[in-house]
Amino acid sequence: LFGRAICPACKPAYVQCLREGIAPPNTVLYGGFWPRLGAKVIDGALVGFFILVIASWIGVILLPVLDNDAWYPVIFSGMQMGFSLVSTVLGAVYYTWFVGKFGATAGKMAFGLRIVTQDLGRVSYLRAFARYWAEMLSGMIIYIGYLMAIFDAEKRTLHDHICGTRVVVAGRRRS
Repeated sequence: LFGRAICPACKPAYVQCLREGIAPPNTVLYGGFWPRLGAKVIDGALVGFFILVIASWIGVILLPVLDNDAWYPVIFSGMQMGFSLVSTVLGAVYYTWFVGKFGATAGKMAFGLRIVTQDLGRVSYLRAFARYWAEMLSGMIIYIGYLMAIFDAEKRTLHDHICGTRVVVAGRRRS
């Protein structure tokens, strides 16, 4: 709210809104913790479903090989590493494509949220890709990076701070 220029014609209405404790018109509504968590659950379920399909397909192909007890530990370890790699790559592709193309993942769209830059512009594919990896960092530190949204005035998480992004309610502003 503060630190922004107000035109002389808008100043009386702006000051009146402040006096009444109402947000001035055209201020941004930030996406809160709970809608963002719900969006994360939806995105995790979508990506998890596709990982399950791919893992099942690979498992069916390798089932005859697993009958050989001598190679079982090697094949099992290789499958685990392969599944980790596939899930990471699939998550990065899903997240980068959705955020770069639509400004939100499917989960965020379901909750009416959108990821924007600091100046409320579109997020590039490169920034979306970087945000995916920064989001992994938020999760690695016992999810403290996500919990930052509860205490931040703009509801920003660690990965929002790292990548210079905001999550806003799409197409809605306070009035």
